[in-house]
Amino acid sequence: MQGKSQRLVELDFFRGLVLLVILVDHIGGSMISRVTLHAFAFNDAAEVFVFLSGFATATPYVSMAAHRSESAARARFFRRAFEIYRAFVVTAVLMLLTSFLLRPFFGSALNLAIADLDSFLAAPFTALADVLLHRQSYLSSVLPMYAFFALAVPLVLPLARSKPCLLLGASVALWAVAAPVAEYLPSVNDLLWDFNPGRVAVDVCSRCARISV
Repeated sequence: MQGKSQRLVELDFFRGLVLLVILVDHIGGSMISRVTLHAFAFNDAAEVFVFLSGFATATPYVSMAAHRSESAARARFFRRAFEIYRAFVVTAVLMLLTSFLLRPFFGSALNLAIADLDSFLAAPFTALADVLLHRQSYLSSVLPMYAFFALAVPLVLPLARSKPCLLLGASVALWAVAAPVAEYLPSVNDLLWDFNPGRVAVDVCSRCARISV
């Protein structure tokens, strides 16, 4: 029906469920976490969430490309990547502010971005430039990965639909070189990125190949 929402309620349900499992897994000493996915599999709920997010990303692109045009779909995802990047910058700044306000009360608590805060206090402009370019601040580092997803979809998904075998081969090759390439990624004070773009690219290629099949 025209005008009816095309959101997949089932997909939203499982994404919400996986987020709850991720929350449980991050609670130290939780008895429930002993029976969650990471206790029985090589992956945990975070990988499931990334997979579901990839599916949720590819679905609207295919729909928009079919009902409007490929160029409209590409433009929308490029804008979306900028929106996610903007959210990353705002979140990183808020994390620095929160760490600054709470540090006198909680000292060097693990949930505070103390290293990032020290870098900012020592050289504010340099630290801000690092955040804009290649520093992934604590608790905001997942957002660059999703910005990368949004940028990669217009490039990868058409290839997945037309030449899935080629994309699968490229995915395997990229997976093979991801580990040795990781040490050459941009870093700040020898701190490598929390989310390896090489591994992210592998995930994007693999998910799009599965969706095309």
